[in-house]
Amino acid sequence: MSGIFRIFSTVKILRYFALPATGAQCCKTFACKIYQPKYFSLVAGVSRINAGNSNSGNAIIYLSGVLSFFGLEKNEEKQDELVMTLKRSVLLMQQGDLKKAEQMLHLALRLAQERMSVDGITYTYDLMANLAVERGEFAKAEKLFVTVMQRLMSSGVPENDNKIIHMSIKLANIFAEQSFAGKNPKAAQEFLSKAQNGYDFSKERLAKKIEGGDKENDTLLLLSLAYEGEGRLLAGQDMLSKAKLCYEKALDLSEKGSDSEERISTLLSYLGSISAMQNDLAIAQHYLERALNLARKNETENLPSILVNLGTVKMFNGVLNEARNNCKEAFNLSRKYKDSETENEAVKCLDAVNEAFKVTNNKI
Repeated sequence: MSGIFRIFSTVKILRYFALPATGAQCCKTFACKIYQPKYFSLVAGVSRINAGNSNSGNAIIYLSGVLSFFGLEKNEEKQDELVMTLKRSVLLMQQGDLKKAEQMLHLALRLAQERMSVDGITYTYDLMANLAVERGEFAKAEKLFVTVMQRLMSSGVPENDNKIIHMSIKLANIFAEQSFAGKNPKAAQEFLSKAQNGYDFSKERLAKKIEGGDKENDTLLLLSLAYEGEGRLLAGQDMLSKAKLCYEKALDLSEKGSDSEERISTLLSYLGSISAMQNDLAIAQHYLERALNLARKNETENLPSILVNLGTVKMFNGVLNEARNNCKEAFNLSRKYKDSETENEAVKCLDAVNEAFKVTNNKI
């Protein structure tokens, strides 16, 4: 079955439809891009990683909480120039204006340096690192994250602190990205090894904290992120069974940690896609239907992609009318959202369903 599906990975969600491809091709494409909630600060705490979205009101609320972590708003006036500059930079990132966001962050860094605000400088570096990840500037992002980690530890933050572990996971994700994008086999293997070591480091320390009685949601969600990253890494090596186990653990931890329904929906979609590649179509449909229910409830931008995935699985399950309806809805929504990639996938899904109808009718 893995040869039937080709999986395309985007920041939003896995997508697949009927095209000839080998299992290895599927997995390498699948792991090519890293799913990351946009514009979160690693030093802010995991509970806010999914809070940023295109709604500026929500962005201000979640960023305000981030800044309070450092005491920036506690020690400064509410309309302090540094605080407002950082808020504007995040909003610009959310709006997709990365060039202006970078300019705003450089202004924030200068303000923080002028007033010798240690926390302000650290937080600005962290946002700069996230911006570098968004731009695909992984070497730059790595250096910035290492700088942030060094600054935090020099201020007394222990290496098993959730802020440090979160950055370790983010660095592992960066290494994983480079391992799949690398053209040099030796360099790719080195990145792969560094990524695995990063996930192992994070999982070990988080497991110890949980075994020691840590019941914080942040800790559970960090462990979920570590397992998700490892699952991506394993899938990229065509180790689907092990990857699926990692995603199942990530989902379980995500649900226990009261994660956002949007991320839970995405994890369910990953599991549905891997199940389809393993020719377990009944389980694939189960996962994708759960993902769809959450996506509808929250009106997430992933909804068209999930519909394409589900329509494809239903087609192979022989439920052609429902498959056609799912793909039609995906086409209409992707047009509404101006998502040309999903629109093209929905068209291919509809073409495949129509071909399946022809075959069925000819048999009759």
